[in-house]
Amino acid sequence: MENGFIDRGIGHTPEVVASPPKEYEIVVIGDRCKECSLCINVCPKDVLARGQRMNKKGYRATVPVKPEACVGCRVCEWACPDFALFVRPSEKAIGRVEWSDGEEVISH
Repeated sequence: MENGFIDRGIGHTPEVVASPPKEYEIVVIGDRCKECSLCINVCPKDVLARGQRMNKKGYRATVPVKPEACVGCRVCEWACPDFALFVRPSEKAIGRVEWSDGEEVISH
C-alpha cells in the first residue's frame, strides 16, 4: 500500500482505502505576510481575504475568512513566497492568524 492506495498490478484501478479529511485548519503567520495576494488569487473557494491589521512590516496580512469552504488543495500554501500560510487536516474547520504578540482566531 502506497499513498493510501492498494496497487493490484497493471490493468487494475487502484482502490482508495482512506477518505481524505473533510475539514482543514488554515494558519497564517501574520508577521511573515507581505500582502502580495497570491494566495487570495489562487484559492478556488475564496477562503482567503486581505485583513485589516498591519504587521510589523506595514503590510495587511491575509486572513482565512471562510475556513469551512476549504477543500485542502493547498494551492495557497504553495503559492506563498514567504511561507506565511499553512493548511492542515483538522477535526473542525478553523482559520487563525498567528502574530508575534499572540493568536487571533478568525472563525471556527
